[in-house]
Amino acid sequence: MPRIARGEAQTLGGKFVHVGCEHVLGTVAAEISVTEIVIEQPVNTGLTDGVSSVTLPATNVGSSSAVQTFTITIAAPLPVEVQANATSTTYATLKGAFDAINLGTHTGAIVILLHGDTDEGTATATLNASGAGAASYTSITLSPADGAARTITGATTAGSPLIDLNGADNVTINGLNSGGNTLTIANTTASSTSGTSTVRFISGATNNTITNCNLQGSGSTSTAVSGAIVLFSTDAVTGNGNDANTLSNNNIGPAGARDRKSVV
Repeated sequence: MPRIARGEAQTLGGKFVHVGCEHVLGTVAAEISVTEIVIEQPVNTGLTDGVSSVTLPATNVGSSSAVQTFTITIAAPLPVEVQANATSTTYATLKGAFDAINLGTHTGAIVILLHGDTDEGTATATLNASGAGAASYTSITLSPADGAARTITGATTAGSPLIDLNGADNVTINGLNSGGNTLTIANTTASSTSGTSTVRFISGATNNTITNCNLQGSGSTSTAVSGAIVLFSTDAVTGNGNDANTLSNNNIGPAGARDRKSVV
């Protein structure tokens, strides 16, 4: 069968065929029997594009003297890749990846790579403790990939964090700041409601690191109200507090409206 890599041009039966990033409309001559066209994944991302639709001619190309037309539509690759136990799965949002980890879909030492930006909407990306429910992991590392600036953003419901480390331990979020890789995490919700934050540590979250990131928020909580860009919250689960967490080499500041508090 003909094999055409994405972004590559080939000649089939004297007819020029080009496979683009979004869709392809190609023609093949009668002497080429096309029953399947394989779209190979991009070399540098490690992601497999989803072919959302393939339309081949109703007549058998090999038995017709007419030029036939085929159309292939390729879905955009999902930006969040989770690697664990020699498997790789992609998700549209960080919340989707965290939800899968909480369900035990990914276990052990987990690596999360950002191949694009994510819009978390109004939802919170909550990572539960290993051992809570089906969650079972020894460590989680989150970082941008492919030498590009990445952003995790959302306009989270007032009173909620964008990222919630809910008893989660041994999590590293590293924006790297090298080779073109950077990471911005921003909650654009302008609210004075208690609990509004970009990253929250809660319920005994320990031994976590956030480094080399741009952390941004828009909350307007007063000094008497619990809320900040980075919020160290309560621990009603272990009673030991949210201890041994490290923030290093981060730029912490406003996302749009100025946040009154950076770290609480």
